[in-house]
Amino acid sequence: MSTLWAVAALSLSGVMPARWATNDPVRVALLVLPAALILGSLSVVITLLVPVPLWLAWGAVVIAAAFCSLVLLRRRGRSAAPDAREGWVEALTGLLPLGVALVLSCAHFTVAGLGWDARSIWVLHARLLTGEGAALVDSLRLPVYAFSHPDYPEGSSFAIALGWVVGGGVDYRQAQLIIGALTIAAVGLAGHEVARVGTGRAGRLMAAGLGSALVMQALIASGGFVSNGYVDTLWAALAVAAVAAGLVAPADHTNLRVTVLLCVAAASVKSDALPIALAVIALTALRLRWARQREPAAPPDGATWHIVAVGIAAVSLWPVVVAALGIPGRYSLAAAMRGLLANDPTVVGRLEPSLTAIERLVPLAVPALALIALGALALRSRIRATGVGGPLWTVAVGALGLAALLVAYLADPADIDFLLLTSASRAVIFLRLALTVAVLVLPLQYCRGVAWARGPYQRPGPALT
Repeated sequence: MSTLWAVAALSLSGVMPARWATNDPVRVALLVLPAALILGSLSVVITLLVPVPLWLAWGAVVIAAAFCSLVLLRRRGRSAAPDAREGWVEALTGLLPLGVALVLSCAHFTVAGLGWDARSIWVLHARLLTGEGAALVDSLRLPVYAFSHPDYPEGSSFAIALGWVVGGGVDYRQAQLIIGALTIAAVGLAGHEVARVGTGRAGRLMAAGLGSALVMQALIASGGFVSNGYVDTLWAALAVAAVAAGLVAPADHTNLRVTVLLCVAAASVKSDALPIALAVIALTALRLRWARQREPAAPPDGATWHIVAVGIAAVSLWPVVVAALGIPGRYSLAAAMRGLLANDPTVVGRLEPSLTAIERLVPLAVPALALIALGALALRSRIRATGVGGPLWTVAVGALGLAALLVAYLADPADIDFLLLTSASRAVIFLRLALTVAVLVLPLQYCRGVAWARGPYQRPGPALT
């Protein structure tokens, strides 16, 4: 029961930021937990910088976020058109992927307990968060904690710590359930963002089926990592949801705000999401700008670039604070790049086994990319007509994720064979989901166009309000 209260407290804290992103009630309900992760991570940053108790910082952040969201909502007011309202059928079909995630994930929670990394990183950090800010900084600086990745963001650890406060003590099973609940919600959200692309009842139902397929792929790719306390599926699902909202759905300001929120949430969970989050925000803004240039009657830009700038700053906040406080990282990316450019055998020798492991874990990448290329060429005119983003946007983000993963493996000082054995299956979850979304974009063109092809709906174009 304390787990439910902890999730409820997290959900309530994220209502107003989610409401700032969109006024669709179903979408708001799914965005509250990602927004809560952002507020939790920001609270930890304040605790690190200012000697105040964590829960006082969290309360101040929640109140400030609610006030700022309310001010922005009132300022936006009548200057922007409201989000399109959906009928109950469309709303229910949009929730189908979440239902699939809830049903299929039940089997995952037969796992006996937390995995090693979950205990040594996020649960350990949650225990450290119960101390004062100065004690937390001193602990993270100690060499004895180097194994626990002290430079990792603390969004998920904050959620665990909140659960322990609500429950009245440290409980590893509760930590497992909280991370599992956050992960399932994120996977369902990713499927929902895909399902939203369909228009009309028939198109929405077909898109909901594709969103459910993404959910099933996420649970298959994740295996036991859904429920053993690891956050790899959590950040990957949030990043893929951002890709679906920003680079697949029609370009508009609501989807830009949702994308920024999801990117910041993903970066608040694990550092692996940092380059992907920055790229998705930048590409979403670029895509919106191009869409506006094709629409002469588009309204003024408004706060578009302010949203993008704030999103990039929020994503970059944690690594900047970590570097400023002298909290050590596990590896040096600069040293890895220097070794790669200098053809250092100790660095270059790690490249081939890394590529081999990734190729084995993503076996259908080459035929999928060939299908995507042919489909993008064949559906080029339809992509423009429906306003749905082409698959090449998602492929570009996946390629960046692959490059970032390879650089991380080159820079890690651990034995490469041991590293690949223990982490490769988790590290490629985002790559597999991004590839799945890129493939799903092709049938999504039909789901987007079936409404105006068969019914009284007008042919949709890129929405810019």
